Amino acid sequence: MGIEMGKRFWIGLVAIMLLWSSGLGSSYGQSLPAAPVVLGDQTLFTIQNRVGSFSPQERAKAVSGRLLALADDETFSINQLKVDDQDGVTILAGETIVVAVTAEDAKAAKLSIEKLTQRELVTIQEGIATYRQERSPKSLLWATLLTLLLTAIVLLIFGITNRLFPKIYGAVEQFPFALRIQSLEVLSTARIRLVLLSLAKTVRYLFTIMISYLYASFALSAFPQTRGIGRSIIGYSLGAVQKTGEAFVAYLPNLSIVILIIFVTFYAIKLFDLVFTALGNGNLTLPGFFIGWAKPTQNLLTFFALALAFTVILPYVPGSQSPAFQATSVFLGLVFSLSSSTIVSNVIAGIILIYTRAFELGDRVKIADVAGDVVEKTLLVTRIRTIKNVVVTIPNAAVLNGNVVNYSLSMRDYQANLILNTTVTLGYDIPWRKVHETLLQAAAATTHILVEPKPFILQTSLENSYVAYELNAYTDKPNLMAQTYAELHQNMQDKCNEANIEILSPIYSALRDGNHTTIPNNYLPPGYKSSAFQVKSETSTSNGEVIPP
Repeated sequence: MGIEMGKRFWIGLVAIMLLWSSGLGSSYGQSLPAAPVVLGDQTLFTIQNRVGSFSPQERAKAVSGRLLALADDETFSINQLKVDDQDGVTILAGETIVVAVTAEDAKAAKLSIEKLTQRELVTIQEGIATYRQERSPKSLLWATLLTLLLTAIVLLIFGITNRLFPKIYGAVEQFPFALRIQSLEVLSTARIRLVLLSLAKTVRYLFTIMISYLYASFALSAFPQTRGIGRSIIGYSLGAVQKTGEAFVAYLPNLSIVILIIFVTFYAIKLFDLVFTALGNGNLTLPGFFIGWAKPTQNLLTFFALALAFTVILPYVPGSQSPAFQATSVFLGLVFSLSSSTIVSNVIAGIILIYTRAFELGDRVKIADVAGDVVEKTLLVTRIRTIKNVVVTIPNAAVLNGNVVNYSLSMRDYQANLILNTTVTLGYDIPWRKVHETLLQAAAATTHILVEPKPFILQTSLENSYVAYELNAYTDKPNLMAQTYAELHQNMQDKCNEANIEILSPIYSALRDGNHTTIPNNYLPPGYKSSAFQVKSETSTSNGEVIPP
């Protein structure tokens, strides 16, 4: 009896010290968050106040550890848990204090200290019973069977989807309709099939991810050892879905504006394509609008429409008002402005070249010292393929700052054939009419020289020793200039040889005393004879003085 009284005395003393220390510790402030007392994956109750130097977290951790030790001890019965009858402030496991309940705890719970202690006792007993039941062999067996059944169901679902979705893909490939507004085809059948096929594949991927996610969550939740992980996964997913849903609902007004802008921009671009395709094909004409302007103008208007849409949409994009986004935009704008002066000058030059119609694709041109056919023209550069099949890329700014010689423009826009010209120099002794006739024969024998308009000869100069004859001939094949010139020169050689004309620019000395004149014979008077050279010797005296003849 005395021993029992002594035990009760010491238990009561400990409880009084706890109460006293909690009163002293109330001045520490109760701003610390409540700490949960956990057994397994269950939260039994929370502790909100410190005791002495022990924070709520430290108290909860100590109580959780003691409860886990009691739950794992198969020799311990939950009926051994009791409340100290004398002070009503502690829960005992035999003679061991499990939980000490303070007046501050009761005040925070808005209960009397006795009722709070009794409630926590019942909660602990139920928690230990549940903990042991969930970890019993029978419960683990049922959890294993449930997991196997769930696995079989998931495999069955995947098997069904593997058979179902290929059939859906096949049905999409056979989709027969197109979206039309009267005679205007807004979306072709191929485009609709592509969209539906992408949508079906996306649904399949999302469905597979969702089933796998739910399977992992429920499989982990079936076992008490991993239930916390499973519940965390589910909690995270539900929280993410909730936040996403709330954000989506809040974004709906802005989203409607974005969709409207995209819709208007899309159909504006479709209208550009319809109108300028008709202009490019010649089905639609506008006064002063050239066919070659159709595609570049469409590209420019499309670019400006997209830029305008992007500018209007940007403020409605989530996160666009954040400091990080604005700082990044300023940085990229600064980098672009510092590095794009050459790009901008080339783009502007490209636009000017388009609308001045300096050349078109396929034209034979000469830019600076580069001659060839235009194979590509963009807003930045122009590419020319020479007769040697060398592709030369020239920045548009350089093209605009130089001279562009276009050999194809006159024939295409003004129906005036290109004139090829070449010069040959011959002596004064050859009659000019014979030279004209011979050169015209050479032009007539050349493949790509036109018969009409007729070739013509210009005598461009009368030099000291020769006459310069310029042969001018028309051609409608400016892209074959090199081959035509080569053949023309060959024919000029052949025809001159046949006419006994030596292609030579003679050089005469100044010894003209009596020799034959270079005037053609048909211009000379009848009976003209060349005078002989008059050669006289010089004599000298005995003293070396020269006496002229």
